[in-house]
Amino acid sequence: MPEIDMIPRSYHDAMRLQRTLAAYATAAALLLVFALLLGAGLRWRIASQGLQVSALRSSIEQSEQARRQLALAQSRQISLTQQLAALTALRGAGEIGRMTNAIDAALGQRVWFTTLDYARDAQVIGAGQKMPVQSGYLLVLPPDAPGQSAASANRSWRLSNNIEIKGSATDHAALTDFLQALSAQSAIADVHFLNSGSSAANLQQQVDFNVMAATRTSTGSAP
Repeated sequence: MPEIDMIPRSYHDAMRLQRTLAAYATAAALLLVFALLLGAGLRWRIASQGLQVSALRSSIEQSEQARRQLALAQSRQISLTQQLAALTALRGAGEIGRMTNAIDAALGQRVWFTTLDYARDAQVIGAGQKMPVQSGYLLVLPPDAPGQSAASANRSWRLSNNIEIKGSATDHAALTDFLQALSAQSAIADVHFLNSGSSAANLQQQVDFNVMAATRTSTGSAP
């Protein structure tokens, strides 16, 4: 004899609906928990990336500052090196030694000196002042610090290094050889023959002469 279900159909439908709603509620709760966990993870990652970006930005700023300091130090080193070279030129360090060595190399057995005058002149050139022709060469000292104007501090100098030689030679050929040898010396520039004349000494004829020249600096500059 078949069983007779005494429970109304509406009750079964209600229970089935209740189970379905419970399943949906559980799934929604699980989705909410997953979303919360995912959001927390994303926030943590964003915060971590923000810290990395801040650290990277700070590192870039430090690198830029170090680069600026390095460029400033290099500019300062170049300025100090230029100042040292300029001051060395102003002092004329070693010029007399180079001059005497050059003259000695050019001097032959048939030429001798009676007078040798060396004149060194250093004058400050004011702003807008023109340097006379044939009066020397212009030396501009670099500024003490990058960006400082050298012209505003009257740091331009006119340098003049001249020698005058009075002497005698056995003949004009010996004098010509001496002038050519002197002009060929790297430490000597602008050799100018002024005059010559014959005279007698110890019953022998000789050629008296007068010569002007300029000396070069250690950097190769010449008046």
